Amino acid sequence: MQKRVVLVSAAAAVLGLAVAVLGFVSERARFKALVGYDGQRCVYRRTAAFGCGIAAAVLVLAGMAIATAASGCFGRRSAPGGSGRRSTAVKLSTIAWALVVAATVMFLYGAWRNSGGTSGVSRFRGGQRFNRTYYYYGCAVVRGGIFATASIASAVATACAVAAYVNLHKQDEEGQYGEPGGGVAMMGQPQWSQPSYPPPPSQFAGPGVAMGQPTQWAQPYPAAYPPPAGYPAPPPHHGYGAGGYAGKPPAGTA
Repeated sequence: MQKRVVLVSAAAAVLGLAVAVLGFVSERARFKALVGYDGQRCVYRRTAAFGCGIAAAVLVLAGMAIATAASGCFGRRSAPGGSGRRSTAVKLSTIAWALVVAATVMFLYGAWRNSGGTSGVSRFRGGQRFNRTYYYYGCAVVRGGIFATASIASAVATACAVAAYVNLHKQDEEGQYGEPGGGVAMMGQPQWSQPSYPPPPSQFAGPGVAMGQPTQWAQPYPAAYPPPAGYPAPPPHHGYGAGGYAGKPPAGTA
């Protein structure tokens, strides 16, 4: 795995962990938001959940933006449309973005409710306890678990984003070096040459084979006769003379 993939995944994971920590800190601090009722208005104080909620919303968006930019919008721009890994990465990124949007909305809503100040009394009154409308004597309060839910959603979104990025990177590697067992040899694997085979025998039928019969029944052609051997020329009838040639016989002799 390349160094870039490790760095991007580590950065997204660190940001996701920071978001989870800030979310649970905000969940613990939200109980201190409501001060009480002064007879006319509901009084709230600003708690640590205000700053932690805003920081968590910014960090969860930053982590998702890093993963999206590093992967080129998760392969949407250069997707050929037929890759299994690429389609899986697109689905994971869609789930991650949906969870990020939901977590961001919950973080910002919780931070707004913990920003302090005063507000008018609502017509909903729940008595001495929280009811389904989450009002306490007409004063709106933050629902319990909103920051924790946002933290869990952001953690799942980070995991989906990292998985989509790694899956897309593996798809790019397979497209560059070839699939295992495919027509392209993998890097580091020995390349074996294909054995050469002799050409198939000719379909010409030899002598003595009827038409349509297998050629293996044909009789081999007879070997060609060797050329005639050369012999020395015969000596002259009267032998060789001193000069290598026989003298002419005297006239009148046989």
